[in-house]
Amino acid sequence: MKKAATILVLAAWSLAAQAQSICNSGARIVSQNGTYWVVDGGNFTLKSESADYAASLNNLTITGTAGLALTASSLLPLSGNWLNNGTFSPANGSTITLNGSSAQSMGGTGTNTFSNLTLNNTAGVTLGSNITTNGILDFLNGILTTGTYSATIGVSGSITHAGDSKYINGKLAQTFNSVGSKSFPIGKGGSYRPLTFQYSGLTGTSVVTAEQFESGLTGTLPSNATLLTSGRYWSLSQLGGSAPQYFVSLDATGYTPTKTVLILKKSSEGVIESSATTTPNYTNTVALSSFGDLGLGELGCVNPTNGGEIAAAQTICYGNTPVPFTNATSPSGETGTLEYKWQSSANGTNFSDIGNSNAITYDPPVLTASAWYKRLVKVTCESTWLASNVVKVTVNPATVGGTLSGTETIVL
Repeated sequence: MKKAATILVLAAWSLAAQAQSICNSGARIVSQNGTYWVVDGGNFTLKSESADYAASLNNLTITGTAGLALTASSLLPLSGNWLNNGTFSPANGSTITLNGSSAQSMGGTGTNTFSNLTLNNTAGVTLGSNITTNGILDFLNGILTTGTYSATIGVSGSITHAGDSKYINGKLAQTFNSVGSKSFPIGKGGSYRPLTFQYSGLTGTSVVTAEQFESGLTGTLPSNATLLTSGRYWSLSQLGGSAPQYFVSLDATGYTPTKTVLILKKSSEGVIESSATTTPNYTNTVALSSFGDLGLGELGCVNPTNGGEIAAAQTICYGNTPVPFTNATSPSGETGTLEYKWQSSANGTNFSDIGNSNAITYDPPVLTASAWYKRLVKVTCESTWLASNVVKVTVNPATVGGTLSGTETIVL
C-alpha cells in the first residue's frame, strides 16, 4: 500500500473487505506526525500512536451509509477537495483542516456537519453544499465563499481569527437560543464588511442569516434621509423563534459622514424606515423587531416651509428699550436642527445681521431712532435662510425744553 493516499474513497460495499485486509496487514491509511488512520469496525479512526510517515490527505470522497466517523480530538488535514456523498459522523472535538495551496471545495449530497473546521488556505475554499459547524470555525488563512449555499454556526459554536482577507464571502447563519451578541465576519468582492448582531429579546431558537452586498440599498428613502453607504448593504433574515428584538452594528469603513447617521431598513414590502444610531459604531438606539435589507444613511436637510412670525410692533419713547421680541409662530416643515439669526434696518429696506443673535427670540438695545427687525431661520445643514415677518419699533422724538415768558395760562 502507498504511504500517502491521493484520493480516499469510502464505499459501503467494499468497506468491510478493506477493513479486514488493512487491519490484518497493519497498514497505515493516512497520517500526520504521531498519528495514523486505520479501518476499525467500518469506520476510519485516528490513532494516537507512532506513525511511519506524516501526510495530509488530498481529495476525500465519502460514499455509503458506513461512511467516515471521527473520534474525539481527531485531526484530519485535507489538502484537496471534500466530497461527502455518504455519511459523515464527527465526534465532538474532532477537527477537519483545509490546508491546500490551491483553491479547495466542499460539497456532496451528504450532510456536512462538523465539530471543528479550520481554514488554512490563502487560495480559499468554495462551498458546493450547505455546511454546519457546531464547534469552532477557525479562520487561519483564506476566504470561505458560499455561493448559493450557507455556512451555519450551531448554538454552541463560534468563529475565531476572522478579519480582513479571512472571512465568509456569502451567507453566514448563526444560531441563538437566548439573548446575546454575535459577530458576523462577512464581506463581498474582496471587501471585509462585518456586522454585529445582538438579540435583546427572543423566545425560542432563532437562526439569523446575514449576507453583505457591494451595492446600494434600493427603494424609496424616507423624506428625512439620504443614503450614506451608496455601495454597500446587508441582508438579514431569521428562521424560528418569536418576539424578536435586536440591535445591529453596521460597518461604515471608507465613508465619512457629515451629518447625523441613521440605520435604514427595507422590509419585504419594499418600505424603507430609518432609525437613530449611536456614534461612532452606528448601532440602532431603539430595538428593531423585523428583518430585511439594511444600510446606513444620513439625516437629510429639509428647510422649513415658512420662517414663522415674531411679535410685536411697538412705539417707545426716545432712549428707551423695546419690549423683547417673542416667537409668535414657530417655523415648520423642516427636517434637521434649526438655527436662527436676527437682522435690523434703519429704513425698513436694507437689513444687516445682528451679532450674537442666534436665538428664537431677541432683546433689542436702547433706541434713539425708529428701527425695523426680522428673524432668519434655516436647518444647520442648509445654506438658505428664510425670513419671518418684519416688525417696526417706532421711537418718538425727544422732548425739547423751553422758557416761559409773560403770563401763560395752562389748562389741565
